[in-house]
Amino acid sequence: MGATHHTLPLPPRPSQMSVRSTRIDPRRIRVVVPVYKDWEGLKITLESLGRLNPRPGAITVANDNADTRAPSWLKAYSIQVINYRKNRGPAYARNRGAENPGTDYDWIYFTDCGCEHVSNLITHFRNAQEASGDAVVAVCGTVNGKGSGRINRYMTEMGILNPPFEAALGPRGEKIPQAIITANALVYAPAFHQLDGFSTAFGEAGGEDLDLGIRLRELGRLVYAPRATVSHEFAEDMQDFQRRFERYGRTNRLVEQVHQLPSLRPEPFKATPEFSDLAELQIESLCKGYDEAQLANRVRMPVRFLKRVALEILKI
Repeated sequence: MGATHHTLPLPPRPSQMSVRSTRIDPRRIRVVVPVYKDWEGLKITLESLGRLNPRPGAITVANDNADTRAPSWLKAYSIQVINYRKNRGPAYARNRGAENPGTDYDWIYFTDCGCEHVSNLITHFRNAQEASGDAVVAVCGTVNGKGSGRINRYMTEMGILNPPFEAALGPRGEKIPQAIITANALVYAPAFHQLDGFSTAFGEAGGEDLDLGIRLRELGRLVYAPRATVSHEFAEDMQDFQRRFERYGRTNRLVEQVHQLPSLRPEPFKATPEFSDLAELQIESLCKGYDEAQLANRVRMPVRFLKRVALEILKI
């Protein structure tokens, strides 16, 4: 989303939940990690996943590189690697990694390259689900920047990669996510496949998780496990920072179009004096990306996907 503590202008949540989920069993969790060029980041993620206690049942890496050759060290890990031709984007990669529904897993854990996870991550997910009933379709964790660099500290302080939350708190005073963030989200597999997974209309990294989360919200509960923490390393590079938020601005515009929402063009927000320049650059970049997408009208969405969105809107 790229906007701090943002609440999306969504309609009220449905009063009736159509999906009933099974209890989270670590052995029935499949982890899906897409990789595009960042092999060293993948190694960090795989090492971290290996330290989880309890551990997930399976790990799938979707190789989204045009060159399907992988480094030799990858063979040392007990994982599944899915190769295909061309760079197809993170939405396609995650869908490929989550194929074969109903075989060896009930839940899908999505995370990214370069992520380090708290060792009892799955326990926190399970506790959040058990406190919220059997209609949970996704559990979202916290995403922080990694290290002491200024950009990473900014991403942590401003909660950049945490999900947007409902304006009202839950019955126990808890935050309620409106969507998911794929750096750290556990999704109920039957609900994921019922929705045909991520929309590949989102060709860039960004927006595909918000879109899926908004659609999951129509099926069941999204819950937040704040102690299920992931540290995500961001480049300490101002140009990379700017490009990231320009991309988020473009994908925010697509989310707005797909779900027929009021404008998601960002508005300025307050930051501490230490980070005021980064906050200004974030807003400037978000607006630039949003405005470019709006003016160029470069978005192309499958007719089937548009029809499904229209039907869901009519149900509300």
